[in-house]
Amino acid sequence: MNRIKKQVENFTTSALSGFGTNNVYLSNLSKKNKMALFLDKAHKNTHGLVLRSSGIFYYKKNSNFKTTISFLNYWKIKRDLKVTLICSTRNLDGNLILREKVQFENSDVINYVPSLSESSFEGSIEVEVFGLEDLVIPYAAIIVIYESKFGISMTHTYGRTYSMHEIEEGNILPIGEETCCHSLISKKQGNSYLIFHNGAYQTPEQKISLSLLNNQGQRITTTVDFHSLNAYQTIKIDPRKYFKNYDEFLNEKPGNLSISFTLNQSAFPRLLSVNESIGEDDFQVNHSNFNLSKIVGPKLDDEYGYNNPPRLNDVKTELVIYPDCEDGEFEAIYDTEKVQFNKDCLTSIEIIQSKNDCVKFRKINDKLPLRIHTGIRLSKSNDLLPSETCRGIWHSKAQPKRFFWLPVAGSKKLHSRITVRPYKQSDNEVKNDTQLILKLYSEKNSQILETKTSALILNNGAELDSLFPNVDSFLDNSFGWLTIFSDYPFFDVTGTIENEHGSISYEHAF
Repeated sequence: MNRIKKQVENFTTSALSGFGTNNVYLSNLSKKNKMALFLDKAHKNTHGLVLRSSGIFYYKKNSNFKTTISFLNYWKIKRDLKVTLICSTRNLDGNLILREKVQFENSDVINYVPSLSESSFEGSIEVEVFGLEDLVIPYAAIIVIYESKFGISMTHTYGRTYSMHEIEEGNILPIGEETCCHSLISKKQGNSYLIFHNGAYQTPEQKISLSLLNNQGQRITTTVDFHSLNAYQTIKIDPRKYFKNYDEFLNEKPGNLSISFTLNQSAFPRLLSVNESIGEDDFQVNHSNFNLSKIVGPKLDDEYGYNNPPRLNDVKTELVIYPDCEDGEFEAIYDTEKVQFNKDCLTSIEIIQSKNDCVKFRKINDKLPLRIHTGIRLSKSNDLLPSETCRGIWHSKAQPKRFFWLPVAGSKKLHSRITVRPYKQSDNEVKNDTQLILKLYSEKNSQILETKTSALILNNGAELDSLFPNVDSFLDNSFGWLTIFSDYPFFDVTGTIENEHGSISYEHAF
């Protein structure tokens, strides 16, 4: 903790109630237009001048649960920018408990855990990043890692609070039309719920809409009179409380939940999706995503989109195709298997390790949309909850990318596997002979380990300790970060963190 300079403030944040509530009452057409415009800006990274980026995360601690906020100093590594970071810990009601200034001093990695005296705590942590030069993207590239008694799970920044100039300029998404990119689990397995964080303004009472989809393509919808939200309040939504026949409707099969709500223009309306085992010994997360059935998004001229899932030894892998896509009929093609789907389908394709085919996507009798929500479901043990991670499809409008960074672990209790796969496989585009430059960063010191390897070595997942034999002592039982540079710009880079109990967590690189 010597890199952390503490500035503790014990006060309740005052709410600016009623600010800009007019957008709550937008017409459906206006909502669609605003969401489509926001989606287009996000895809093109046209965010205007960005001097503040942020992320806000669910935080929990007790004797069997630990939350770590992990980040790399990519601002310096990528653009040689100096930044100042502020971490604010709040309780579920939104009251500020602790504020700390966090600095990169002895290394370029920080694994942040607030210095709270309480043995048990639940709330949120907001990380704000300030710079004197353009940070380009207002979403901070940060990972939250949850360690339960038997499980490990992680996800990247899902929510954030808007900066005042974004609100003034209208560069925000004032409404939330989100679908749960996480398959709801059965009553026998545990419970599924959503978490979101309000921003700096009080959100007035509102009617929220919940839509529940079962494995048979049937939907039931309910409208809930939802109470007002304090500034920075963290909310859990348990669908069992709002659907009396929830378990009977799902019938012990996977399901899906979508939600319509607002956060009064103060925060990005993305949610954390949680699957939690009976007894709360296992905890798995993913983030929600845009409900594409309510957005008119950009179209492609491509005939096909692609997804190239990992093929890891001893891991059951499924490509999940989430519902709430745009209207129309779609087809996913895997080898000789063809799966048709639409906005009312929740389906999956088991990935066979011996096959090396991409899954191809097309829209039947129409142009392919820019986005189709897919996910990767991984499982090593039938006794633990599977991991699910949001993905998408690759297409010709995807931005070329040569530099990647992702969190890793290497110890007796935790280890990582790294996968590098081309988005699209064809004779002309497979670049498995490409040389990669890998650099490993530790929280413990400023030393950087470097190695070079071919992409082929990482094609089906390579253990981190096979790439860096002394990773255990180098990381010293803390999370580290790995960067990968490639001359070939169309690789998909992903990684796992796996624990001694057989729990696995999976994320794509930044």
